[in-house]
Amino acid sequence: MQIFLSALNDVPDPRASNARHDLGELLVIAFVSVLCGSSSCSEIGLAPVSPDTQAVAV
Repeated sequence: MQIFLSALNDVPDPRASNARHDLGELLVIAFVSVLCGSSSCSEIGLAPVSPDTQAVAV
């Protein structure tokens, strides 16, 4: 994961300087979520709890 974080940390952050979360970390989370099958922004906020459940909002 560190290789993705170091690569995505070079992306310029267009948000205000008071952004709450690091952009590189957000991009890694989005990237991994898409690799795991997320197809929309709202699905990135869903996390599977166990193989028996669909997903729950975090």
